[in-house]
Amino acid sequence: MIDVPYYKDYISESLLKELLSSAENVEGVPHLQHVGLSGGLETTEALVFLVELYEALKGELNAVLNQRIKDRSFIDQRVKVLAQYNKDFKLDYLSHDYKTVLGIEDADGRIVFGPKRADYVKKGGDPIAALPEHLRGPHVTLFGPPDSVKLSINAMNAFHRKLKGEPAIVGTLVDSLPYTAKWGADDEDSKTPLRADLISAGTNLAGCFNGTLKLTEGSKSYELAKEKLSLPIKRFPGLALPCTFLFYKGSPLPLHLYDFVMHLVEHRQRPEALTFYVPKLENEEEARYIKLMMKIAETMIQRLHPSYKLGTIRLMIVLENPRAIFRTHEIIDELFPYFAGASLGWHDYLASTARLFKEDSHYRIPVKADPDIVIKYIK
Repeated sequence: MIDVPYYKDYISESLLKELLSSAENVEGVPHLQHVGLSGGLETTEALVFLVELYEALKGELNAVLNQRIKDRSFIDQRVKVLAQYNKDFKLDYLSHDYKTVLGIEDADGRIVFGPKRADYVKKGGDPIAALPEHLRGPHVTLFGPPDSVKLSINAMNAFHRKLKGEPAIVGTLVDSLPYTAKWGADDEDSKTPLRADLISAGTNLAGCFNGTLKLTEGSKSYELAKEKLSLPIKRFPGLALPCTFLFYKGSPLPLHLYDFVMHLVEHRQRPEALTFYVPKLENEEEARYIKLMMKIAETMIQRLHPSYKLGTIRLMIVLENPRAIFRTHEIIDELFPYFAGASLGWHDYLASTARLFKEDSHYRIPVKADPDIVIKYIK
């Protein structure tokens, strides 16, 4: 029996058995086993930190992921019944009488999909904590995985890159900008979560922050610019994904904890490195888990390194789920004082909306190849 049964959707019992049969003990970390080659930021200190944080959080993580299962089952049942109702009464979706799952309560009195408090829509939530200097100003952000040295250098040097035949006025305007570009250093959607890739991503990001990353390919050399470098903001994987290479007492560790901890332990003395993108949240209950994760992690890192200042971590939330859109203010409030901002992810928004209405034959997902998809369907 694994600690987080939700992960069986990704690692079957037979696959888990196969992985554990080839796993080896991690030296210096009792009860931790691994598959494949280690390296990069996977120090003994970081791995001990990881399993301690996991032990503190696994009960809460299991609870929110179990609630996801219950909520999806509830939504599927209601959507199916209401879709049939609309069909039987020949109701058009623009009709005032058209029925949807929006606003319906479950047996516990929770509104599973829809606004939780009508007044939040009007007045908004509570204030957020003051932003650190490195996060102020507009964010113009490129997303891409940091596991490639060349891509990482190009992302860091984005300010200095020019298009062929670019008008001179563009350079003049760019040079006048008082803020830096941002780089969404993506260990989530932009890549397959393979251990070797995650290790190289962590190593490359460390080289970006300390200014040492460079590459030579034949006669060509790539290195970081001397000024106006992009600010990397790591996006770690969502709550749903397990590690396929690290197992604690026979259970796969959460991939988001692994990626987060390796980065936190390495960059604990770099406040500008401790902003994270958080993907795939569906409601304020999951945000509450993330806040607990940050609070415990910061307490642990301060205990090990007393100079660490609590509240250094800041979070950018990717709103990419229709359930989360209706709970934006609640999510922000739950994440105080860590919340720093949010962005919209339209690819996953379409996919998660299609998942929400999968039992409704009336729903059609827009064609992704349509160049006007955002204007027509999402805006």
